[in-house]
Amino acid sequence: MLRSFLASVALGWTLVAFSPAPALAQVKILGKGPGEDCYKAAVERRTHFAAVDLCDSALLVETSTRNRSATFVNRGLLHMFGERWEAARDDFDKALALDKRLAEAYLNRGALALYRKDYAAALTDLDQAILLADDRLPQAYFNRALAREGKGDVAGAYQDLLAAQTLAPAWELPKAELKRYRVLSSGG
Repeated sequence: MLRSFLASVALGWTLVAFSPAPALAQVKILGKGPGEDCYKAAVERRTHFAAVDLCDSALLVETSTRNRSATFVNRGLLHMFGERWEAARDDFDKALALDKRLAEAYLNRGALALYRKDYAAALTDLDQAILLADDRLPQAYFNRALAREGKGDVAGAYQDLLAAQTLAPAWELPKAELKRYRVLSSGG
């Protein structure tokens, strides 16, 4: 395995002020109506309160647990885009209260923790996202790489970036981040 021949992994350059934005994940709503409008607002990364109002309207009429939890995730993203961090965290928590297996809620709550530089909380949520994710697995590994790097675990960050790249070879962000690393073999 790769770790067996790695003597060390070193950053090719130092992170000064640059840190890539974490990957985020919207949740598709089943059916038409205000929940779908909320989802579209999250996809479009809207920041104004009118977009949040769409989600509020959806929560007034939505009865399915799946769509309610998805709407909380999407509204949480809208709050994140508007830098309303506590409201975002509350919505991700509400989504998880409805569905503990919703990988996107853990992924986004972990991303929120990354924005706040709370790497320990990010790792907890992103570990859970990795256990539950299927189509969002590359994003979960990418975000966990950012959290690991923030905690000083450069080798773990490198491994997670490799996993993200392997799972999503066309995704440019892990490739770009991997270029910052230099692998040094043990020179015996």
